[in-house]
Amino acid sequence: MTVFHRFNLRRVLLGAALSILAFGLVLPERAQAHNHGTKVGAITIETPWAAATAPGAKVGAVYFDSMLNAGAADQLVSARSSVSETVEIHEMFMEGSVMRMRALTQVDLPTGVPVKWGRSSPKGIHIMLIGLKEPLQEGATIPLTLKFKQAGEVEVKVSVRSIKAQAAGASHKH
Repeated sequence: MTVFHRFNLRRVLLGAALSILAFGLVLPERAQAHNHGTKVGAITIETPWAAATAPGAKVGAVYFDSMLNAGAADQLVSARSSVSETVEIHEMFMEGSVMRMRALTQVDLPTGVPVKWGRSSPKGIHIMLIGLKEPLQEGATIPLTLKFKQAGEVEVKVSVRSIKAQAAGASHKH
């Protein structure tokens, strides 16, 4: 892995580990808050997480344990947040011995099949927060709006965890 790619990967990993809490005040007919996740239409968004970022970091990442679609096939097509200039859906992949990332236009959510994110995903799918306006501080909560092709939009609140919790592989489970 080149120094450039190690540096970028390190920034992404250090900027990753947001835990999304249910936010049922937005779109109350379509999005319902649950102790174990947020729901929009037939899609349940389970245990999203990321890590606090180092001072000066300009990128962060949001992960989810899974998304489960109990209805007709759907896709996550975009996301946005007021904490960064840009939000993109990404996947990680190996090209030879170099870890790379690329933006995705959508994440398919087939009926009844949990879609894993981050380390649990074979593709390392995650949401990139690019151009952070300020570092992600442990204990803070940030907004994230997810847009699905069929189910529509849902705004969730994302809890920022410590870098140590993410590095140790800690996952918030109920």
